[in-house]
Amino acid sequence: MPKCPRALEALWQEYANGPGGSLPARELAARERGRAKRMYSKRKIIWGATQRMLGRGWALENAARSTKHAHGSKPASQLIEAMRKGEAQGGGRRLR
Repeated sequence: MPKCPRALEALWQEYANGPGGSLPARELAARERGRAKRMYSKRKIIWGATQRMLGRGWALENAARSTKHAHGSKPASQLIEAMRKGEAQGGGRRLR
């Protein structure tokens, strides 16, 4: 997994298609996830929110725009932290 993708779309591509032709993050076995556990677990909140929105028929661009609107226009790493804090406080309602 790349260290710090800047765009939410890049994070989704990492999850769905894999970075640079490698295995997608959603297909990683527990052992493979363990090697990058910290990065995987931090990004999982973005992947889950995006997956829920795409499952409801949203376009990827609209899902990313909605996430940025709900949590402010920040780099992906800061959005992840904002979403984690929001979830800990029972948030995430704006993205459901």
